[in-house]
Amino acid sequence: MIKALNESNKAHKNYLAEQHFNVLGPLLAKILSLVRVAKDAATKQINGVKKNFDLDEEDLEKVKEELAK
Repeated sequence: MIKALNESNKAHKNYLAEQHFNVLGPLLAKILSLVRVAKDAATKQINGVKKNFDLDEEDLEKVKEELAK
């Protein structure tokens, strides 16, 4: 996507400049960090549920679907 935005065309040559990438890079890094934290929290919750209850695979899939929402 970034490459497509930065490709030259007749209407907007070099849509993204270096300063745009300097702002975009840290924002993308923050997004990845937040996704990692959310994934770790979901994994911890799923593993905690598995320890405390006797869940079959179908129940575990339902828990995963609810966490995804």
